[in-house]
Amino acid sequence: MVFPKISGMPGFAVLWLSQASSLLGGSMAGFAITLWICQQTGKATPVTMLEFYSVLPMVIFTLFAGVLVDRHSRRLLLILGDVASLLINIFIALLFVTGHLEVWHLYVAAFVVAIFQTFQWPALSAIVTGMVDKTQYARTASMLNVAVQFSGIFAPILAGTMMSLVGLSGVLVLTLLACAFSVLGTFCVDIPEVRRDACGPAPSVKEDLRESFRFLASRKPLLYVQGLFLFGNFFFALSFALLGPYILGRSGNDALMYSSVVTASAIGGIAGSCLIATTGGIRDRVTSINFGWTGGALLGLVVMGLADSRVGWMCGSFLESFLMSFVSSANQSLWQSKVPSHLQGRVFSLRRLIAQIVVPLSSLIAGPLVDHLLEPAMLEGGVLAAWFGGLIRPGHGAGIGLLFVVSGLAVGLVNLLTLFVPVIRHADSLVPDTPAGEPGVTVA
Repeated sequence: MVFPKISGMPGFAVLWLSQASSLLGGSMAGFAITLWICQQTGKATPVTMLEFYSVLPMVIFTLFAGVLVDRHSRRLLLILGDVASLLINIFIALLFVTGHLEVWHLYVAAFVVAIFQTFQWPALSAIVTGMVDKTQYARTASMLNVAVQFSGIFAPILAGTMMSLVGLSGVLVLTLLACAFSVLGTFCVDIPEVRRDACGPAPSVKEDLRESFRFLASRKPLLYVQGLFLFGNFFFALSFALLGPYILGRSGNDALMYSSVVTASAIGGIAGSCLIATTGGIRDRVTSINFGWTGGALLGLVVMGLADSRVGWMCGSFLESFLMSFVSSANQSLWQSKVPSHLQGRVFSLRRLIAQIVVPLSSLIAGPLVDHLLEPAMLEGGVLAAWFGGLIRPGHGAGIGLLFVVSGLAVGLVNLLTLFVPVIRHADSLVPDTPAGEPGVTVA
């Protein structure tokens, strides 16, 4: 069967719809699985271990993913990721229906799916760069962020409804349909690929990796900006890996409360992304990154940790995602403008590794830290409850709330201090943009 091929911004729109479908299915499955684990175990550590296995492949494979993206079909890498998700969800659904599903099965599934997603992200980023004009980078980045947040609005509603009606298997069936639609959409789009004759003979994998390191080493301001992501992601991952246990613990296992907080986060992300898409956002991209990190930490994490009601948690969740939209869209636009297209697969993977390498560590630390130290110490009569009980009501989930507050203060303070570091503050102007008409890309 021959599919029509769509290019340019219309092609991006089709690709965006297909990826939004895939994200919706994945978010539904993730939400339902988190609820299932909390109901089965009542502990924070199993939830954070699921997060650990979801991010570990990124650390292991991300550099090689970038090299493969620059050498092989980017369309194929996108499709393989969706097909892998489809097969894994079939496997999990069968285990659940037959009564054999255990938590460790979910760890294995998360690890396998994450391997393919590690290849998908740099492939998608490089594809979009070749599909649209440079002036559209900020808008396309914000549209992709809208797709992520859109899934966050509807995934809790759909997953919660399906869980109450037919259980986890019903959620997984919807996820399968979403993955199938994503594969179909990808087939309909003209995907820009690297043209080998423009880039010369293919070097070895080792040389490809060296080239990405040399590129970043020669543009130290970009490296320092990415250091903000390294620091910020450690604390954000430390906290948000525990969002489910936190809200469920503070609300007496109210799944509706948890879904409302997740939905508020998604609405905030969409509101921020739509604002950026329509206005272009803050012109200086490093200022936008700094603004988003500082606001997301102080008005998001800290507010959520101090809050003790649905309204407070939803407000903090909304503000965190709204402000962090400025971070993701500005950073994506910044790197798309500075990195030549034929290098983007491997350089974007290296960039992602720098930002995310600490996330598995956060996931490993978060569960035991809360279960064995912070939670007991923040119960009535606990050591920390005596110090912070006036700010955070002692009881279940209070230890996680304290972690939210400490994490937000740390990230906010560091980002405020970087306003006085010139190499970071002026990184956008210190590193030149890639010249217009740069060779190395063709439609294939």
